[in-house]
Amino acid sequence: MAPSYQKLSGKTVSPPFRKEPQTLLGKIKREYLNLTFAKSLIFDPARLPLVAVVILAIDFVLNVLIVQNVPYTEIDWKAYMQECEGFLNGTTDYSQLRGDTGPLVYPAGFVYIYSVFYFLTSHGTNIRLAQYLFIVIYLLQQTLVLRLYCKSRKIPPYVMVITMFTSYRIHSIYLLRLFNDPIAILLLNAALNAYIDGRWTLGSILLSLGVSVKMNILLFAPGILLLFITNLGWMGTLRQLTVCGVIQLLLGAPFLLTYPWAYLKGSFDLGRVFEHKWTVNYRFLEPAIFESKMFHLALLALHLGLLALFTSPCYKYLQNYCRLRNLEMMLAPQIAAQNRVEKEQAAKQQQQQQQPQKQRQIVGKRKEEEKLSVEQEKFLKSFEKGIKQMAEKEKQKSTPETVEPAAAGPNKFSIHFDRSTQLALLPIFLSNFIGIVCARSLHYQFYVWYFHSLPYLTWYTEYGTSLKFLLLLLIEFCWNTYPSTVLSSLTLHGCHLALFAGTIDFPGKKRRERIERTILFSVFVIPMATQEYKLSASQSLAIVERIDRFGASVKDVAKEYRVPVRAIREVYRNKDKYSGRSYRKRNLSDPAYRANRQRLEHAMRLSIQLAHDNNVSLTSSWVKSKAHEFAKLFNVPHFKARGGWYQKFWKQPKIAPAAEKSESAIMAECDSVNASTECDPLHLLSQYRAKNTFFLVPFGLFYKCTPEAVSSYRRKTCPNGGLADERVTILCTASTDGSEKLPLMVIGNAKTPSSFGNIKSLPVLYRCNLCSWLCWTVLRNYIEQLDKIFQRANRNVLLVIEDTPAFVNHEKDIQLNAIKLLYLKPDSCFGKLQFCFIKRLKQHYRQDLLNQNMESMEEEKGFNWK
Repeated sequence: MAPSYQKLSGKTVSPPFRKEPQTLLGKIKREYLNLTFAKSLIFDPARLPLVAVVILAIDFVLNVLIVQNVPYTEIDWKAYMQECEGFLNGTTDYSQLRGDTGPLVYPAGFVYIYSVFYFLTSHGTNIRLAQYLFIVIYLLQQTLVLRLYCKSRKIPPYVMVITMFTSYRIHSIYLLRLFNDPIAILLLNAALNAYIDGRWTLGSILLSLGVSVKMNILLFAPGILLLFITNLGWMGTLRQLTVCGVIQLLLGAPFLLTYPWAYLKGSFDLGRVFEHKWTVNYRFLEPAIFESKMFHLALLALHLGLLALFTSPCYKYLQNYCRLRNLEMMLAPQIAAQNRVEKEQAAKQQQQQQQPQKQRQIVGKRKEEEKLSVEQEKFLKSFEKGIKQMAEKEKQKSTPETVEPAAAGPNKFSIHFDRSTQLALLPIFLSNFIGIVCARSLHYQFYVWYFHSLPYLTWYTEYGTSLKFLLLLLIEFCWNTYPSTVLSSLTLHGCHLALFAGTIDFPGKKRRERIERTILFSVFVIPMATQEYKLSASQSLAIVERIDRFGASVKDVAKEYRVPVRAIREVYRNKDKYSGRSYRKRNLSDPAYRANRQRLEHAMRLSIQLAHDNNVSLTSSWVKSKAHEFAKLFNVPHFKARGGWYQKFWKQPKIAPAAEKSESAIMAECDSVNASTECDPLHLLSQYRAKNTFFLVPFGLFYKCTPEAVSSYRRKTCPNGGLADERVTILCTASTDGSEKLPLMVIGNAKTPSSFGNIKSLPVLYRCNLCSWLCWTVLRNYIEQLDKIFQRANRNVLLVIEDTPAFVNHEKDIQLNAIKLLYLKPDSCFGKLQFCFIKRLKQHYRQDLLNQNMESMEEEKGFNWK
């Protein structure tokens, strides 16, 4: 059969084909399930809007897992709540709004926002709810940042995935610390999105709100000011600045109308001095230099100088951004009209494609009627073969192009003017970056100030991809190093300088390669060369000896040990750490030190002999404390009377500690027996709080008795202390948690002892009894006085007393309103508490008694028991 004439009417010569119907699944497979589309999702910035949805979904799950599994760390949240609580109570004086970490130093917007958190989180106690609120803040922040990057089409999607998912410090700042910096940055990014969309007044309102949360938003102000001037002119800039100022006045009105100076000084204090221990970027400086005003002024001058240096190129970028936006407004009607024309042409093409199908049907009907001769068929075949050969030659000369059928849809004319956002974001991000580099101090929560702009600044440079990721990795390492070190601070400055160098245009490939080598050298070699060298204690001691005793220079010592000069200076600056070792090592070579040490030991032997002659027993703790006193007297620095010295000292004069006496004497004084655990203390405290449960412990004190563990000369009896039969009774009352200790009651056998002759008031309560015992009459008067005191204070108290027949038989004779008596047997847990309590009190008493006794003997005065 002869071919149809319809195949000769088009530009391309090919047999007619029937278009197969396409299903939705087939279309998805052809367009999305292929390697080209997968690569575009990774490397094509135009695909970032699709990847951003996946990033936000995964980030939400990751944040919830962090909140559920990682413990919260309290730093400033409690202080924020305390400051807001003071404001909600009616205090508008900023100098009076304080928290645990210090006074309030943030503007009024911070107070209002965290006051809302105060009510939402049950006065700040529901930390988990606060963390979920910050998850919302984090996701909103990521959405706004991704929207800016989607418009700019500058950053590949894989860069955003890597940077957003791998930053431990950022997730910690948002979810585990609850700082106010993320809220300020959220408002800042909302303002930038409004500016990019042309909503200038809304952007200025959001920007001013961000400043009212934290003042660091002013670091973006130079770039935003240039954006105003280039896009709005001077009058429009003045209007936007007025909007920002009015917002600040409205927010601060409650404070400005009452205590204006306190508000301005507290919230906008530009002269605050930060602590050196929290700095991230200047750990290598000395605290004196770090806090000096000259250093602060030098950084301020550097900040202004860098802003002036980058003003001209930033102004040109913003001018071009303004021109492109104006061009977009001019071309928008023309593009819309051209799209309408293309749509009409596409409709006509569809109609023309339907006409050949009708013609083929007509031709099919005529085929039966028309019959070609043999000569006509040969001519048509030869003509068709020639046309095919010519078409194949044209295909070999030209590159084949894939032409989409007209049925796929009309061609649309569009220009992505949003890519001009790159020209606006760079000056704004750069002005903030300059402020961070020149900051007096950077704390760990300040990382959020420029974290989201780091990918943009890094990909603006002409460095290789590996170097770009290296810079981001090192910056993350520096911010995750806690506490900061000299190496981390220097590395952070090196990375900042590398980004600065990259923002400057360096023409030529070789010149860029030299810049990259210089950056690698500054990031790695310089910090490694200036890292802290760890010297052993013996090496440090030898260095101090060589410099002090032999007069060696620091440079010579540094060459000998092959360390930098600064390492030797650091060791010598901290030589007090090794001075104790120095004295111990040179005690055999230094005659003065050895002579002073001999005087110390001789004085100790005389003191012990004096104590023995007066029948005074000495404890080991007293001997060691006395040795420290003699060390100061005889100029024996860094002397420590430890166990080794104590044992050697007793061996020298052939004296040694005697055997310890048993605790039977103390057990007899407090009348306690073997303790058991029949009573459960938790059951006793179940109905009363610990601060409202008091133990009343009476015990006898032989106030002239010497301590139980004594030391004496060998082959001599150990003195037990004379006249130990004179005693008093002590009554102690204290709460179980130790927060409240009532005055002691002392019961003696004389109504007016002679020792009280010249004393008008006593720190204790004194009562008398013929046998110095605690009888029921004395105890009842004491408990009734306590009942009146607790009744005035509106307190219900549990008073625990030992269960003895002398007290229980008279239980009905006393009427109490605020005190409930509880009697416990001596063999219960109360006995153990009694024994520990009494023993500790007697140890302190006898230690002081010994000190007074020895001091009086050393001063050649008789010890008076009064």
